[in-house]
Amino acid sequence: MKVLVVTVVHHPKDARIRARQIECLLARDVQISLAAPFEDFQVEELDTRVKPINLPRAKGTKRVLALRAASKLITRSSLEFDLVLIHDPELIFAARKSKVPVIWDVHEDTSAALSMKSWLPRVLKLPAKLLIGYLERYAEKKFTLILAESSYQNRFKKKLRIVPNTTSVKPLRNVADRSSVVYLGTISSVRGGYELIELAKKLHSLGVTVELIGPCIEPHLEVALIDLNNSATLRWYGFMPNLEALNLLQGAIAGLSLLHDQPNYQHSQPTKIFEYLSAGLPVITTNNPSAAQLVNKANCGFIVDFHEVDTVVEAVTKLRDDAQLRHTFGNNGYEYVLANHSWDKDQEVFLSAIEDALAK
Repeated sequence: MKVLVVTVVHHPKDARIRARQIECLLARDVQISLAAPFEDFQVEELDTRVKPINLPRAKGTKRVLALRAASKLITRSSLEFDLVLIHDPELIFAARKSKVPVIWDVHEDTSAALSMKSWLPRVLKLPAKLLIGYLERYAEKKFTLILAESSYQNRFKKKLRIVPNTTSVKPLRNVADRSSVVYLGTISSVRGGYELIELAKKLHSLGVTVELIGPCIEPHLEVALIDLNNSATLRWYGFMPNLEALNLLQGAIAGLSLLHDQPNYQHSQPTKIFEYLSAGLPVITTNNPSAAQLVNKANCGFIVDFHEVDTVVEAVTKLRDDAQLRHTFGNNGYEYVLANHSWDKDQEVFLSAIEDALAK
């Protein structure tokens, strides 16, 4: 089987796309071509089993260019494949010209996410939401859809498969404890970027380092991170492939999820929490309902109010000074994700969606 995977938005090594779905298919001897913004993200595909195809990134003035390039690729090349797998709502129009079955992997509540797009003028947000609704209805009729979250289901009429954004849960390793707390994921204001900076300054004087793993998508915030990284007040690694990022979590005091109170986060379980728990780390999260429910159910960390950095400092200090509590929370979380949120089990839903799409 041959599959064309297409994104003009995500990093070519995005964890859901590359580390989970593509690896799952490669393990079953599926031939993969990955069309993504390799040049824009300045990365190469080193696995010879994956054929890389460079596309422009849908960003700024290149949005139309990227969509035209993707549309041309799918129109010209789809018959070379058995299936096209798209990861961006922007690609719905492009994929309509595919001559083979298409799966759209819905990563987020696209309509809710529009409220956080600073590049979109406020006057255009309502028309954009109406357009998104039209695209979703069109895609539901024409393509096979899979959802990263069950909370997205109410946007669609059909009962759709949920392919959770979980992570593979490996046996815990015996590693030395480190005097650091970690954040894994994209860094932005609404994801708690400025709170992470304030936290780093407060914890630095206590001998605890804030480690950030992921790209920053806001220029002003990026400048602040570079300055603090250069002064050793925090450690910022930038984007890392998922396996390398997960290795950096080992031994930390806790994993951080300081997302703001935004519609797109209220009912979404941050993948980073699953990744922290799979590494045996306690979690400190803001009080978004889905994340808070997970932490309470697993008894694996602390829930803090939005923007309350001093409360985060207290939680970090408590975990640092109480090894028994730290290890209890870490073990509780690990056992919970192993039983309930493991990609090793969830990938079977992904594979069944592919089988259904091919049967249409």
